[in-house]
Amino acid sequence: MTDKKYIGIYYPNCYIKNNLSLTTFSLFFDEVHLVTVSDTAKDPTDYLRNLPPKISIQVIGKELSNEESERVKNFYQFVLNNQKLLGDTLFYHPHLLNTAINTISSKLLSGNLTQEELLNFILGKTSELETIKTFQEKYPDLKDSFIFKSSSTAMKLAEDNDWILIGDDPEVPVPYLSDRMNTVRFLTSVLAEECIKISLPQSISLNAEDILIAREKLKDLLIPFRMAMQKLSMQLKTAIKDSRDINVIKSEAKYIAESQIEPAIFEIKKKIEIEKDKFWIKIFGKAISWVPFIAKGFANPSPENIFKAMEKVYGDVGSIAKSAQDIDIAREPGICFLLKIADLPK
Repeated sequence: MTDKKYIGIYYPNCYIKNNLSLTTFSLFFDEVHLVTVSDTAKDPTDYLRNLPPKISIQVIGKELSNEESERVKNFYQFVLNNQKLLGDTLFYHPHLLNTAINTISSKLLSGNLTQEELLNFILGKTSELETIKTFQEKYPDLKDSFIFKSSSTAMKLAEDNDWILIGDDPEVPVPYLSDRMNTVRFLTSVLAEECIKISLPQSISLNAEDILIAREKLKDLLIPFRMAMQKLSMQLKTAIKDSRDINVIKSEAKYIAESQIEPAIFEIKKKIEIEKDKFWIKIFGKAISWVPFIAKGFANPSPENIFKAMEKVYGDVGSIAKSAQDIDIAREPGICFLLKIADLPK
């Protein structure tokens, strides 16, 4: 049985403006998907991955507003800054209206378009057009055309592929996540986001290459971290009760992160600082000859494995082991993921 990927679909914009958010999403999710601003992109990820370092943008059709022009500029700047992540971590999709038009055009040109398909397209009865119509009826006050197209597209992609809707814009006017809350994977991702945020240096500014290096270094600890977050998701579900407000859910997740995870990380860091020549610094610091042995403790994400391995290598290490075992969350192998994140270069 293979582990199911954690895939996030970002909304409502076409780029992730906040570098801390980009780093957080990139470290936790196997893939992060976005919706392209272009109305003509058929294979956006491949096209954007092959853009030259310098480009000239021409708008065909209606003149763009200042807000639209700014979005297009920021979109291409984001893409050029993060090209190394495209096709590896970041993936782009055309919006639903463009997908519907591309699908019907392709079938028409190939001679495979049936009368029923043409009629459904004209009447707006394709799955894409019906999704757009439903979304428009649900949020009639949404005036920004791109946010309208990207958000409806993100919701459909999430629904069709069992992806997790993610976002970081507190000004988004409608609760787009309301229909997909309370699943274990969704609650796990919210908790993970808050835990990573408290662990990441706030001044961090990783570029695309740094993010790829960090992903590689952390990959063996990611699954145990997810499992630790899954265990806590039941506590989050209990805390939010029947709430469908994303702000309430994130607030409760932040509370759990700050009240349970942050103290455990602090305690372990303190032990590392005090006992520099003992177990903790050797596990979470420099690699030494018996790391392959100790790595077996991480491979099977059981709360007891690290402590058993510690006793086997060092025997009785006294107060360090006892103090750490008193903190339940510190016994989770997943905590190592957050310790490594805290040590990422700023």
